[in-house]
Amino acid sequence: MNIGQLRERAGITVFERGERLAKYEQVYHCRSQNGQITAQVQGEFLYEVLITGTDHVECTCPAATYQPICKHTVATLLVHWGHYNEAQAPLVNNDLALPDEDKVHDWLASLEKEALLTILHTQLEDNSMLFDALQYRCYVETQSEPLTAEQVAALIDDALPYDNAWGYDEADAYFDVLNEKYHALDHALAALPDEQCYPVAWHGIKRLNTICIEYVDSTRGDYYSILALFSQHLFDALNDSRTALTDKLAFIIQAVEAHIDISESFLTTLASKAPLLSKALSQALQEETLLETMPSSTACEICRHYSHLAAANERWQVAIEWLLKMECDWHDWRRMGDYHLKLAQYPQAQHCLAQAGEAVQDAEHSSLIDFACELASAQGQDEKAWQIRWQQFEKRPQYRTLKPLQSLMASEDPLKEKQQSEVIELLLHRIKTNARPEAYISLLVETALNYHRIDVLLAWGHDHAISACLGVNVADALAPVHYDIANQLYHTAIINTVEETNNAAYLEAVKLIAQYKQMISNDKEQHALNWHRFVRQLREQMRRKRNFIRYLDERFTVE
Repeated sequence: MNIGQLRERAGITVFERGERLAKYEQVYHCRSQNGQITAQVQGEFLYEVLITGTDHVECTCPAATYQPICKHTVATLLVHWGHYNEAQAPLVNNDLALPDEDKVHDWLASLEKEALLTILHTQLEDNSMLFDALQYRCYVETQSEPLTAEQVAALIDDALPYDNAWGYDEADAYFDVLNEKYHALDHALAALPDEQCYPVAWHGIKRLNTICIEYVDSTRGDYYSILALFSQHLFDALNDSRTALTDKLAFIIQAVEAHIDISESFLTTLASKAPLLSKALSQALQEETLLETMPSSTACEICRHYSHLAAANERWQVAIEWLLKMECDWHDWRRMGDYHLKLAQYPQAQHCLAQAGEAVQDAEHSSLIDFACELASAQGQDEKAWQIRWQQFEKRPQYRTLKPLQSLMASEDPLKEKQQSEVIELLLHRIKTNARPEAYISLLVETALNYHRIDVLLAWGHDHAISACLGVNVADALAPVHYDIANQLYHTAIINTVEETNNAAYLEAVKLIAQYKQMISNDKEQHALNWHRFVRQLREQMRRKRNFIRYLDERFTVE
């Protein structure tokens, strides 16, 4: 495992917390022996870490029971790899090993009540979160009877208080407190009957969603473990519950209507964790009456979901049928047109294109133009596809409209040259008639380079609108036949780059000088003399730009 793999496995939040522990020398006695790495890490209190190989990690902190790698393990590995120093202060126990549960139990059983209370009191003083966590565990695990659904819901509410006193910058602390209660919440939900568990778990997800949106900046805290806990209980209980199928489906529809923002689509999760229920919902929705009873936004979300699933499996006709059950916006009509195109149903695809145009109220929308060209090309109507792209380019001569036009150019030379000439003439016309022709000039010169139109390059290659990079490309295209012009283009590009007066520009100028030195010439000896002369003149002209002169002297020796 390397540091990149460690960051990926732990997650950026856990990794950064572990890095802070290592940076501030809170890792003690990091040792490697017999393939095992052991250490003590000072967090809220002292934790012991054991790493065997690359896959087996253990830590005495609570987070290690539900995270792939905890922050204390991250800190230990960073110190072991030499990125940070271990703490210098010696600890009493230098022979670190994690005792097994039986040894811990036997040791605790051997202590007197007062000794146990002293140890517990010391730990509670060191870790303010531990008191709440122990209260939760005692409340849940020492009940003579399992908690009721109402009690577990109240437990969740207590763990997730609606407290706007929490600041956004305190999110990490908020979720640290919450994660200390992970085991109690897990135990309480697991003890509920399946029929009661999934509504209570859903209550937890909704409450967590409200907390993250209204009270705490969830991007600053690790809420994922609690969200995963609620989600796992919800879908496990939903799968195993003996509740009537119709009631389960009614619950699922209500969950879709809730639009929870902190997790991925409920329907997507349902398809992966409860595929039989997802299939049952799909079958139930085949009856139009069920769709009519729910809000249109929910019906559309569900139909789009099942349409996407069908399309992912290349069941194009089924995907179309799902879209037809809903109120389609222009995206849906566009997508439906794609599905008809997959089935070579061209009249239907044309109808979808027309409907999408009406819905978006913009016949020149780029997505619709793309689809119109795909449709024309699929039917072998290459001339029609060219005309569609030409009209688009004619209205907006830009890089993004020229690129798809060029992809449709004919392969035969006479027609291809005619089409290229039309592009050049249109750009020249725009330059002459536009009050701000700079953008068109750059596009014209770049296009002329692609089309090998030397006449255009000779006429426009010197224009001030041309960038240094484009200028040297023009110079390389003109050399060696038009050596003098190419020579001057290089001079201009290099001088303009140096005049930007920053180190990045100086380095770029040095690269251009090296490129200029290699420029093709019929008279190599004369070109070498010209190059040396130019560099000497440049050095004199730019002598006040000390960094540039330093870069120049480091790279070149001028005779």
